Amino acid sequence: MPPDEDAKANNFLRRAFVACVLSLAVFQFSENTADPDLWGHVIYGSHFLQTGHLMRADPYSWTVAGHEWINHEILAEVVMALSYRALGGTGLLLLTVIIGLLTFFVALSIAVNDGDSKTNITAWTFGALAVVEISFGFAARPQIFTALALALELWLLRQVHGGNWKWALVLPPLFALWINTHGGVIAGLILLFAAAAATTAQILFHSAHGEGTAFGARPGDGPPGNSVICATQHIGATPLSSHRPTIPPLPAGEGRGEGEPFENTAPPERQSKREAKLKILLSLWLAAFFSGAALLVNPYGFGLIRWLFASITWLRPQIAEWNPVTLGWDHAAFFFCVALAAASFLFSRRPAQLWETAVLVILAAMGFRAVRNTPLFCIAALALVPPHLANLLDRFKHHFSRLTGIFRQPASRAALASLFSLLAAAILFATFSLHKERAWTMEVPRAQYPVAAIRFIQQHHLHGNLLVFFDWGEMCLWELPDSRPSIDGRLDTCYPADVIAAHWQFYNAEPFDTNLLNIARADFALLPSHLAGSLALAKNDGWQPVYFDNLAVVLVRQPSQFPDLSGLRLPVEGDPGATHGRAPFPNHLPPR
Repeated sequence: MPPDEDAKANNFLRRAFVACVLSLAVFQFSENTADPDLWGHVIYGSHFLQTGHLMRADPYSWTVAGHEWINHEILAEVVMALSYRALGGTGLLLLTVIIGLLTFFVALSIAVNDGDSKTNITAWTFGALAVVEISFGFAARPQIFTALALALELWLLRQVHGGNWKWALVLPPLFALWINTHGGVIAGLILLFAAAAATTAQILFHSAHGEGTAFGARPGDGPPGNSVICATQHIGATPLSSHRPTIPPLPAGEGRGEGEPFENTAPPERQSKREAKLKILLSLWLAAFFSGAALLVNPYGFGLIRWLFASITWLRPQIAEWNPVTLGWDHAAFFFCVALAAASFLFSRRPAQLWETAVLVILAAMGFRAVRNTPLFCIAALALVPPHLANLLDRFKHHFSRLTGIFRQPASRAALASLFSLLAAAILFATFSLHKERAWTMEVPRAQYPVAAIRFIQQHHLHGNLLVFFDWGEMCLWELPDSRPSIDGRLDTCYPADVIAAHWQFYNAEPFDTNLLNIARADFALLPSHLAGSLALAKNDGWQPVYFDNLAVVLVRQPSQFPDLSGLRLPVEGDPGATHGRAPFPNHLPPR
């Protein structure tokens, strides 16, 4: 094949592959199922926009009315409220997709920055795997801003370690925004201090053992200038082939004799490198301490930081995403990313930067500890692993020589490009059709949320103090504005731990402290039909089921207080299709 046609075939194949990966990313980030807290986030952000006032005491519940409320996500909620104000549920979906794609591209840009074609291909391929797990955390909720902030932090750290130390000035403002957006800022600060400590340790190691071999490198891995401490060579920002140091000629009369060793670096250049290392270290540590101080730039001062650390240590076994990740297909992408990261850093001949290893180890530990953290590890893995993985694959390329030979043939490349193009089209089609009724907006699955039961409550004018399942509390804030829930998804930002525990005990039909949860003060209840607590409440004197379907049951205390229930044959059974399909997220704020 002529060179021009061969180049065109390669370009078409690359573009088709990139289009396929991008289509997968759009598919993953465009999941439009409403998060249980979505209703509340829009309400709180809209209230702030309307009044300019941050509510510091709970105005919504009947169990803890007036209790201190630490709303640490107000900035994220304002952004969500603005998106909702602009385009309703569509605005919220677009916000989620945009933040997801930005996160993906920032992480990917770290991996492919000035890399060779093999690294780029490896990065896009790894991205197709990582995005599956990254998108796990991408419902429309404040946590998506932690994902983006983490990707930006890693990009800034790469710049600083590459010698562009002035980028460290951006880190404190980033953390000042982050602290008002999501509690994941604590993880980001831990990673920043870990990176500074790891780089310090690596530099000290080189100072003690000489700079002839990069920290973590193996004999024959490349020239000695490949370590992280050679900031003037921008490690990690340029391909390995460009890292070869220039050995200046010796001035006349200064040779050490024929065959004698001589220094690779002249004293002025060595001094320049020392200064570069010092700038990197100073910029990292100053950025870390000033970023820590930036956490105080929030409405609650040090109280928010103290609360965040307390919240991190609070175990939530009743909430699935706070439990340890288990081996299985649900999070197979996470386990594959961990395995590839471990293999790449252990067996690659590319010199490893200790700060990158530290970041990945910490985030992997966090991922194994709680499911909600697995996307954070995969963001870091996408940013840091591909160059090492490409090097590892290159070591074993002779094992795949027959396969690569097949794909060098024009017919094979054309077939593969066509396959990627078809896959991209199929994925985009699925983006707008698979498991969705209205792909352009947020949706509320009726099998997950009590849409029909709430409609019954609205039609029969039930109101007052509501005993509710915590996952439905913020939906009720929106749909039942004249009723006060007993609990909602704000949990420990507003509700004391003993009140939360009393609800768990009630849900499980276990004994609970009635001083904390006095059901005699409740007027009606909205609970899952098959919950043990629902069945126990139905047997309680004075409580009567008035509606039920496959998902939810509505019970009232003293039905006579609700005139619209008179004349009905109670309990009313919901339509068999009440829990089928998906309802659109409402496009109008509730009156308050």
